[in-house]
Amino acid sequence: ARAISSGGLERSESTTLTAQGTVEVAFSPNGGCTAATVRFIGEARKSVRLAAYGLTSNPIGKALVDAKKRGVDVRVVVDKEHDPKRSGSNGIANFLAANGVPVRVDTAVRIQHNKVVIVDGQSVQNGSFNFTSAAETSNAENIVIHRGSPGLARLFTDNWTRLWDESDDFGQRTETALDRRIRSPAPRLGAADGSPTQSIVNLDITPLPVCHGHGYFSLTAPRHVCKFLVTAFHVNLY
Repeated sequence: ARAISSGGLERSESTTLTAQGTVEVAFSPNGGCTAATVRFIGEARKSVRLAAYGLTSNPIGKALVDAKKRGVDVRVVVDKEHDPKRSGSNGIANFLAANGVPVRVDTAVRIQHNKVVIVDGQSVQNGSFNFTSAAETSNAENIVIHRGSPGLARLFTDNWTRLWDESDDFGQRTETALDRRIRSPAPRLGAADGSPTQSIVNLDITPLPVCHGHGYFSLTAPRHVCKFLVTAFHVNLY
């Protein structure tokens, strides 16, 4: 294998290993990728190393925090889209950081596109599957979990460590106008006689809402969940 330079770091062009252990696969949409990922993280007894591009899945975020609470060394690298300094800061990354999980943001590369979980330095999950609800329910994705393959895990750990070393610490998001609005009493909508009126509500939303179909949306923030029914919904992307 020839060593090549990428972003100032030496990375191996390719490596061939003898297959070991067992392999589990899952596909999406709705093929169990999220459930398999949660189970895999739940098997950890010593360490979890995760690299994520998309990270908006509540079950996966909870699994990582649960692992941390049972004494597992959990560390996460995310793409710069989840930098809290950007307008699209991600609630799950903030949730992890707030619960003591070390999170770093990789700004050394154009896109941190790995979707990898390494458990106990012995097993690896990889594939196209982003750790998001959309990847579970809407996208065509896959995961492959290699259990009992320490040689493969070592290679992925070495690459993950390079990502970690080139990344910056995640700074917790400061309070936004949305947080303050969520805490404020909801206004009463309607005319004085109680008849309904048309109302327009403008919200600066971070992150963007997730559509569950039939005009029903949910909005997840670090400490709040808003659910609302709409007949018209406009999002300005900027």
